[in-house]
Amino acid sequence: MAIKITGTIAGFAVDLTLEGVDKRSLVDIAASLGEGISQVKTTSEASLDEQETAPQTPVSTTTMGSEKARQMALAHINVQGEISSCDLINYLSANGISDGAIKRALLLLRQGGEVDTAHADSGQQRIYKSRSV
Repeated sequence: MAIKITGTIAGFAVDLTLEGVDKRSLVDIAASLGEGISQVKTTSEASLDEQETAPQTPVSTTTMGSEKARQMALAHINVQGEISSCDLINYLSANGISDGAIKRALLLLRQGGEVDTAHADSGQQRIYKSRSV
């Protein structure tokens, strides 16, 4: 069975084909991703035997919500103790959080009172400081 994945992940265009994936592996992958996958369409193995090429199987992913992004950011800030907005954005983006969810998460952090924020010397960036340190 082959799986064709197209779309964007963290702002990067993706055009990927996975070959040799059996139906059980696909189910295991989907289960491990949990809420990261909104829908998975598969074609039965019987119909694959009748075709010369595997069908394209669209996989639609949803971006994580801003609340989950806020929780990830807060946990990362608590581990780091202090982090710049640029580094925090890079961390969240590398973990598949959409730009919109990152912006909302940073806004929620600033307004929520769970972290202290200050402007860096240049005034261009915020520094997020953990209150638990």
